[in-house]
Amino acid sequence: MEKKYSINERKRLELIFTSKSNVLKFLESKIKFSKIEKIYNFNVQEWNKNEDEVIKEIYKNFKGKKIIVRSSAQGEDSLEKSEAGNYDSILNINSKSTINVKNAIEKVIKSYEIKNNLNPNNQILIQTQTQNIRLSGVIMTQTENIRAPYYVINYEEGPSSIGVTSGKIGNTIKIFKEIKLKNLQKNWKLLIKSVKEIEKICESDSLDIEFAITKNQEVILFQVRPLILNHKPQIPNLNNLVKNKIIESRKKYSKIRKKIKIHGKSKIFSDMTDWNPAEIIGNSPNELDYSLYDFLIMKDAWNIGRSGIGYHDIHPQNLMIKFGNKPYVDVRASFNSLIPKKINKKLKIKLVNYYLENLSTNPHLHDKVEFEILFTCYDFMLDRRMRKLKEFGFNKNEIDEIKNTLIDFTNEIIQKFSKISKENKISIERMSQNRNKISIDLKNKKNDYKNYLFAAEELLKDCKKFGTIPFSTMARIAFIGSILIKSLVYEFCIHSSYKISGGFRSIYYKEITQKRFFK
Repeated sequence: MEKKYSINERKRLELIFTSKSNVLKFLESKIKFSKIEKIYNFNVQEWNKNEDEVIKEIYKNFKGKKIIVRSSAQGEDSLEKSEAGNYDSILNINSKSTINVKNAIEKVIKSYEIKNNLNPNNQILIQTQTQNIRLSGVIMTQTENIRAPYYVINYEEGPSSIGVTSGKIGNTIKIFKEIKLKNLQKNWKLLIKSVKEIEKICESDSLDIEFAITKNQEVILFQVRPLILNHKPQIPNLNNLVKNKIIESRKKYSKIRKKIKIHGKSKIFSDMTDWNPAEIIGNSPNELDYSLYDFLIMKDAWNIGRSGIGYHDIHPQNLMIKFGNKPYVDVRASFNSLIPKKINKKLKIKLVNYYLENLSTNPHLHDKVEFEILFTCYDFMLDRRMRKLKEFGFNKNEIDEIKNTLIDFTNEIIQKFSKISKENKISIERMSQNRNKISIDLKNKKNDYKNYLFAAEELLKDCKKFGTIPFSTMARIAFIGSILIKSLVYEFCIHSSYKISGGFRSIYYKEITQKRFFK
């Protein structure tokens, strides 16, 4: 079944969504939980007829305040198409400056002409420039692909709203539409409350809204337009399916918290912190992709590769878990596995809790934990980085023990690197030999699914034993090397840059003796 607008619904929405300016005027007197900046609009024909009078009206309305000059073309945002970002909007114009105001208006009109939109009724919308913006973005009142019951918020933090007006915004958060407002962070609570009000006023659950939230906790509306429906068949009873899946995931989360016996007070899941499933198998992998990645890496190969070179062994802990159809990394398991095994249990517990709290406070570091949060090896910034431990209650003896253990741990890996590398190379060669043997044996057997499945199973086991486990070890050592190099760069011992022709170079401009390097 497809979700299409009924005749009456279409007529009603077409009366509301005529232009950007008209929609804002329609909402202006009706909204209680958000605000629309002061509006003055005119059309191209009125401008061409008497631009001096328009300039006077702008000055009279805005009295020297900063303004934004915005496009508001007829049909710019209809039920069938959106032209977001197609036309120009000019920010931070001094309303006292006749020349600047005129140039901005002419630029917006020119953007209509460039797109061959010559309708004389196209409007130019003048508004007070919003000040003290804390974050801005776009919120859609359902997902675009399958129209699932989520508020999808694309946003950027900071005082600029350029990302909104240009349609280029980086961060995304999805909020289930039936969530209780009290469970939301303050920013999103304010926004969702105001959006629910707009949905009610417009009698539509398919909206695309540009907004900002100020430092004074005001929600400012920049634009409200219909969300373009893709007319794909709608999944029957989708809202209940999503709700049930969320309930199921909550139960799964609670069960995990009680079941897992590893260090760490809090439970955090991330899609990029370790072995990056979001990048490798995607946000919604099929069953085969997920099961292969889980078997080859995330079930235990990742842990075997680390524990074999001296990290804490947390077998049989799986690194990846699925909520709904999205794979996540168990961050607590990851952090436990990256502590050298020679650090005593009490310090391990304290370190894991420090790592988890640091990440909770700085979630934007979830894909940079190796360099910003964890102490996985010795590096040349370690003394500076470990100062934070004092704030968390670590004493001098504990900090010294961690540092000395990391020095010994890192030196041991460097000293054993040739041996480790040689062993792993032999494993890869063994895997290649076994693969050839299995392939030859398969050719000599009866051509049926049973033999193919048996061969596939043998190949996967071999790939894990002689391939992904050694790879996990070498990947961990590569991270250690990267951490050491980055810390040398940070300490101005070496300088790194990319040449235009491509490739990486290191220019040494401070001499370091081998003795000092391994000290």
